[in-house]
Amino acid sequence: KEEFYHYLASKLYLAYDANKSIFILQFEKLLIQCDQKVEKILLIIDEAQAFPIELLEEIRLLSNLGGGSNVLGIFLVGQPEIREQLATSQLLPLRQRIGIRYHLEPFSAEETEQYIYFRLNRSGGNNVRIFTSDRGGGGWKNHNTECLAQVVGGEG
Repeated sequence: KEEFYHYLASKLYLAYDANKSIFILQFEKLLIQCDQKVEKILLIIDEAQAFPIELLEEIRLLSNLGGGSNVLGIFLVGQPEIREQLATSQLLPLRQRIGIRYHLEPFSAEETEQYIYFRLNRSGGNNVRIFTSDRGGGGWKNHNTECLAQVVGGEG
């Protein structure tokens, strides 16, 4: 928890001396200032499934601050395991605060190929072809390796 508050404080240019109460007061003051300036704060938690339940509860407590204004937005981004965590009774209060949920399905083989070629072309690899038309034999299992070889060595 301490590392999370220290990190958050540093990103928001707030002082943090391992005193959660002082951080909360400073954070709430920042939210009020943002509300007065009609500004927003967006907290994006990537790989949220790796956060312990206790830390996710701390994040929920932060959402209580700001006096009912919509200054603070919180995005939890993660692997499907986050849904399992949110389904626990311990995280019911957090789950009740989630306004929007969205789950991305994995790309199909064709979508993966289109995405990789799009990224290659955007990075200057004009019309580079790294995959054969034969997708059988486990070729798609190695697409990360093939892409890395293209980036590092320029060959597939």
